[in-house]
Amino acid sequence: MRHNIFPVFSSPIFASHVKVEDSVIEELNKEKHIKINLEEYAGSTSEDKFLLRKEKYSKLKKDIMNVLKYYNDTYLKFKTDFQMTTSWLAKTFPNTSSALHNHTNAFLSGVLYLRVPNNSGDIMFENMNVHNVQIETTEDTLYNSNRFFFNPAPGVIIFFPSNVYHKVLENNSNDERLSLAFNFMPCGNTGHEDSQFNYK
Repeated sequence: MRHNIFPVFSSPIFASHVKVEDSVIEELNKEKHIKINLEEYAGSTSEDKFLLRKEKYSKLKKDIMNVLKYYNDTYLKFKTDFQMTTSWLAKTFPNTSSALHNHTNAFLSGVLYLRVPNNSGDIMFENMNVHNVQIETTEDTLYNSNRFFFNPAPGVIIFFPSNVYHKVLENNSNDERLSLAFNFMPCGNTGHEDSQFNYK
């Protein structure tokens, strides 16, 4: 008998690569930042949460949207285009990590890694819908794990459903890590009957 397994109701995390010129990274790094000092996180975020609406970043935005289109057309196959809603720069300081969180008011989210020192922390995705019975495993696989760790590198871009919880693990390097994050919503009509809405 031939055996099959079906990873139903999955949270597809997509990884690819976007080339970003050093001059663009420098320009992004010059954007005005707001420091964040919380017990669980110390870093900064750009004051502007719509960075990629600026004309000087139009090529970078186009490159990101092209990768997103491939993710949707090849794997998700949603009958819609997507629009970028927010985009912001994030710095993670040495010896800090982020809290576990997801992105509200968004359908898809993503991050593009710009400067990634060695040992500056993985991004961890966590399944919050865990089984009530916890059993020890002989091996961690995508079928039995409640956590998934992704080791970033410069130029790597990832996309994931916005409801998926994730966190940045501790930056154990001596340098800041720099990344660009973004959220997306569908374009046009969604839903049916009394649950319709048009995202223009």
